[in-house]
Amino acid sequence: MVVEKGEATMKKLIPGFLLITFVSLLIYAQEPTTTEEIVVTARRTALKYSEIPENITVLTAKDLARMPVNDLAEALSLVTGVDLQPNGPFGQPSSLTIQGCHPRQVRIMVDGVLLNTQSNAFADPSQIPIENVERIEIIKGTGSSAWGSSLGGVINVVTKSPPPKPGTQGNFTFSGGWGDYGFWTRVLEISGRIGKLGYYIWENNLNTNSEFRPNSEILNQKASAKFNYLLTDQVNLETSLHYNGADIGGFEFKPYNTGYNYFYNTRYGSCKLAFLPQDWGDFNITAKFSDQTSKRQDYSLTTGAITEASHHNIFAGIDLASNLLVAKNQTLLIGADLGRDKLESDLMRDIEVLRRQGYYANYHISLGEKYDLNLGSRYDRNESYGKAFSPSAGVVYHLPVAESLLRLSWARAFNAPPLLFKYQAVNPNPDLKAERAPAVYEFSAETKPVERLWLKFATYRAEVKDYAQFNWTTFKMENIGRIRRQGMESELRYGLRQDLETQTGWSLNRVEDRETGNIVRGNGVARATYNLGLNYHYQERLNINLKGNYHFWNEPAANKPNDRKFVWDLLASYDLPSLLKDKSDNQTSIFIGVYNILNSHYWYNYLYPLPGRRVELGLKYSF
Repeated sequence: MVVEKGEATMKKLIPGFLLITFVSLLIYAQEPTTTEEIVVTARRTALKYSEIPENITVLTAKDLARMPVNDLAEALSLVTGVDLQPNGPFGQPSSLTIQGCHPRQVRIMVDGVLLNTQSNAFADPSQIPIENVERIEIIKGTGSSAWGSSLGGVINVVTKSPPPKPGTQGNFTFSGGWGDYGFWTRVLEISGRIGKLGYYIWENNLNTNSEFRPNSEILNQKASAKFNYLLTDQVNLETSLHYNGADIGGFEFKPYNTGYNYFYNTRYGSCKLAFLPQDWGDFNITAKFSDQTSKRQDYSLTTGAITEASHHNIFAGIDLASNLLVAKNQTLLIGADLGRDKLESDLMRDIEVLRRQGYYANYHISLGEKYDLNLGSRYDRNESYGKAFSPSAGVVYHLPVAESLLRLSWARAFNAPPLLFKYQAVNPNPDLKAERAPAVYEFSAETKPVERLWLKFATYRAEVKDYAQFNWTTFKMENIGRIRRQGMESELRYGLRQDLETQTGWSLNRVEDRETGNIVRGNGVARATYNLGLNYHYQERLNINLKGNYHFWNEPAANKPNDRKFVWDLLASYDLPSLLKDKSDNQTSIFIGVYNILNSHYWYNYLYPLPGRRVELGLKYSF
């Protein structure tokens, strides 16, 4: 086996990270978040966090409000086991990976609507806001037995719902920043209920200038709305609509005499008819759609000549799901996903249409107070990539001491490449197959041995065959790889005082080409990461959150990476006393954010440097 230079460094990092973790235990303090009551839908049915066998992380709206982040991409970059490569200022396209997988193998959804396209295979997390988010569920490993094509992991974003009580309420936020570049952003959200009709409406505008680098400005408008209406005492209708329109200046690369621009226009949503839970279970039917247009313009710096390529992705589908109460502490979820994709691209000769079907079943049983057993299976039929069967099995063991959990899961998984890979005009490959993982193993353990101490350790291994990559000999996408992904991660929280919180986390990944024995480079994979966080809050008014993020990117030497250093961000907010005596809920808060505090010169590729220090000031008024 050939091992590239740097593998020895990787092995040396493991004891170092273990030492730092336990030193952090003695230094930092946090009141751990209670996870027992958190309900997640990782397996497409509501289960408690402690009943899920997969390695998952949940970020709530409260978590996001305290973090020094501006969009989904920045929030996910602070999650242990998730790696995000920024391409410049926030709002620029970003590459997201989980546990060393390729970005196209991560499934990203908003309110259950898939945003991965048939043109480039992945969704851009920098285009997904966080102000209207209720929670983010990050499933590490695979979710194929529940969701279908998702070999690397699943990001499920759940947006806020209308409030249960009558009346109207809302927030208005305005902020501006300066530093390596300037920007301003405005957010408005209004929610309420009139009789049986509940509504939530949200809107956001973002503008940045090009002070950081020429042609790096961004104009972005986003909006969303969610309505629910109680048709009868047992039937509820819910509609979710989202819009994103963006003009994103790329960068100008003078050594290559070129520059580029990005344009996005995305509309997506769902309409769900839910029959509320009865003694036997519940049933719902959901219609989903997405209409995504993207365009890239490349231009010459000397002649101004422009070449462009646009892609138009349309999806429409129906989901059926029924959760049946088989017996006490036993539930069976059965369902079907039916959909149709259409792709029109300047890089293809014809318009391609794809019909896909997925039928799934997930069985959950609680065996006393010690075990939770989860069995799943899914059958997918894809007109372009054939059939796939994705079984899974997992168990959670509740140890009788220290609120400890052991989780073990096994699954088969697949990932269907985008239609563009198969039918591109230049060197198409109609024989391209889906990527498959015959075995994905996950093991994690977490414990709370004392009142304010929480520890977690997880490890994974995935064998992937028919790995799709570009063949430079034939100049087409081909299934020419066998990949092994394996690694580990750990998180720690410890509480010393009620007003001081912190967290530490580290992860290691090893992605090996099984054909050559070499370590796979690039594709947004981090060899090692480390996260530190400190949160101080005083009387629920003053909140200070400090985050440090370290990455050892597994990039080729030609990219001249300048990484392996901490980048620190800070957010401080203060809630002002209400000026209206009879309306104590009305609140005005001011906040300041300082990003890249130490002004570190950092990049994974020298063509995409991270901006230096910037400062943001903002005001939020609740009514």
